[in-house]
Amino acid sequence: MGGPNVGSGRRAADGLARPWQRLVGWLELPEEVMLDLPRATVIGRERCLIENHRGLVRFTAHEVVVQSRLGPLRVMGDRLEIERLAGEELVLRGRIDQIDYPSPAGRRA
Repeated sequence: MGGPNVGSGRRAADGLARPWQRLVGWLELPEEVMLDLPRATVIGRERCLIENHRGLVRFTAHEVVVQSRLGPLRVMGDRLEIERLAGEELVLRGRIDQIDYPSPAGRRA
């Protein structure tokens, strides 16, 4: 009558994520690296390190947007400056007020 997932309501993607999560645990590797997830580390309110991004989309003194696997990642603040941009690593300096994933235009979060 069909496989074990027939009629269970599970999506195929759910089954694929679990083996990766187990592999990450077994190898003791950071999940964000193995799953290509962005990682933002804020040091005080003056510095922000963003890892695993896919490129700079917008940069002003008040807003920095990078592309990530999860969509745009936005850092808002004042006097923002790029201290370092190397590969998939970005270090910002300035007053950090907010970090978020903005909703696409016309859609509510």
